[in-house]
Amino acid sequence: MPNADSMDATAAEPAKEQDKLVEEGAENAEKAGEIPPDAPEAKDGADADKDEEAGEEGEDEEDDDEDDNDDSQSGSVNGAGANAGKKKKNNNKKKKNKKKNKKKNKAKASDAASQQGSAPAPSTEEGSGIDLTTDNREPIQRGLNPGVKCDSFCEKYGQTWPPTKPVESFFPAGTDGPLGEVVEHPGDSNRQRITSEELRAQERLQQDDYRKVRIASECHRQVRKWTQSWLKPGIRLRDMCELIENKNRELNKNRELVQENGLNAGIGFPTGCSLDHIAAHYSPNGGDDTRLTEDNVMKLDFGTQIDGRIIDCAWTVTFNERYDPLLEATRDATNTGIKTAGIDVRLCDIGEAIQEVMESYEIELDGK
Repeated sequence: MPNADSMDATAAEPAKEQDKLVEEGAENAEKAGEIPPDAPEAKDGADADKDEEAGEEGEDEEDDDEDDNDDSQSGSVNGAGANAGKKKKNNNKKKKNKKKNKKKNKAKASDAASQQGSAPAPSTEEGSGIDLTTDNREPIQRGLNPGVKCDSFCEKYGQTWPPTKPVESFFPAGTDGPLGEVVEHPGDSNRQRITSEELRAQERLQQDDYRKVRIASECHRQVRKWTQSWLKPGIRLRDMCELIENKNRELNKNRELVQENGLNAGIGFPTGCSLDHIAAHYSPNGGDDTRLTEDNVMKLDFGTQIDGRIIDCAWTVTFNERYDPLLEATRDATNTGIKTAGIDVRLCDIGEAIQEVMESYEIELDGK
């Protein structure tokens, strides 16, 4: 009866024969110029580049391990197996050198692009209907004041077109920020507010908050004007919202308009683009292919915020002249609300004045 040692030796013989056949097959494949049996399947085009970029570091480590394995295996085989191991090791080294050179070339190309100040184009999906390649600087929609230019802030502050520089960079720390129209409070009852030294000192304590609000407002203004330069019928709404929010956050590294910083600065809320009978607060989800048409009435609403101070501005977008009376009613009602607002004025009184003006207008659409 055979003992355990002889059984182990007998069982090991087929395994050795199989290893020998594999090694001889590898050597023959190398000589014939074929791919070794254990080589991965070849990939082409974008898939190969994507896999190579995603796992470059991991593959380098694997190559090192394979080299070590080849060293240990070459000591245990002879003849054809040793030659196959050496060839495989040389191939792995060539592969590693090729990857290192590729990394260096990519780094050089990236440095050259950064030195030239080139910025990647905003990402929009194919078929979005948005064209950012033109140099149009005039709004396409109806209802805006005559002579409005989309790039008016460029000459005023030295901003680029399209806007890329952080708005805060134009107003160093300690300055008031972009001042708008400043008027005194009307009436003798408010005179103490602007003459009392104590009240004036209290007012100066709020200057930092005023500065944040003004910078957020200027950021909103620049994003709004830039949006009006390419807003036209045919664009996909979710791509429009994505572009507006990305411009609000940042166009590329270290080029933010409000220098987004977590919850401290960034977008105020998801962009709303309510169409026709939808009054407000509609935001398209991913996969929504709704597009803006020439006959739509869109209420576009987005906000910016710095330290929780949200600046919100919405405007109506139309391209059909039959909606001009609606735009005129909205403009008149808005101006009335601004004139009515003031210190100690009740919000209900402001709303009443706006509603009265709004309801004084009439518009007829499709016989209704």
